[in-house]
Amino acid sequence: MTPIINYPSLVSVLGEASPQLMVYGFAGCKYQEIISTLRTSTPFGAGIENPIQRVFDYHIANTYLMESPETSSTLEGRKIHKIKCQDNQASKCKAALVNIIIETVKRQRAGLQLIPVLFTIDTSDGAEFYPSISDLITNKDKVTLKELRRVYKLCTDPALPEEVRDVAERTFKFVKVLVSNSSTDVIRASAAATAGTPIFTFESIKAPWLQVPKEKLDAAVAEYRATAKVIPLHKQHLQEEKTANGCHFRPQLLQAIEDP
Repeated sequence: MTPIINYPSLVSVLGEASPQLMVYGFAGCKYQEIISTLRTSTPFGAGIENPIQRVFDYHIANTYLMESPETSSTLEGRKIHKIKCQDNQASKCKAALVNIIIETVKRQRAGLQLIPVLFTIDTSDGAEFYPSISDLITNKDKVTLKELRRVYKLCTDPALPEEVRDVAERTFKFVKVLVSNSSTDVIRASAAATAGTPIFTFESIKAPWLQVPKEKLDAAVAEYRATAKVIPLHKQHLQEEKTANGCHFRPQLLQAIEDP
């Protein structure tokens, strides 16, 4: 059943109406359903239309896909720069986040509206998704946690210019998805909807790394690095391959934001 999105709540968490949006998140936090719904014109109540005209996802990292608006350019026709990355899902997902920041830095310089990234990391469905500091630092299995670590670096890494970090902090919007399917809420949202249709309402929440003081986070990271096991040989190979292929994101980002 196609969900209904509460667009006023979406605009509220974004801070302003934006015709372009990127969506990321945990699968259980409805990000895939949100993308699919936003790419339709389903209204929310009388006179409240879908304000989003283009929705980006990790596919803007793929260089081998057939060019399409959602994978290659903005509404203004600006071509999205694509950094090199390794040929695996996690690397592409992380690279796409860098690509959108490169575009957003350039947009700020050109006086254009930023393209926000909606990151769904919690839900009212009952399951626990909001990541703990321990998971954020140590979990190497979940792709979404790898994505969040890339976002953290974009927002806080002192090796990146303050301009980049500032844009990143304003670009990423972390949200909890409140799911309702009560008859009253559905009727209020859309006369055409049926009872049981899920309604997604968005609520702003803190970035995961802001749940503890920075000193505690730094100490936890330092402790993990001090006690981490030796990198397995197959992962050492991946790191060497990454260096050889020029896939490290920082030098690529720094070069890209200076290119015309």
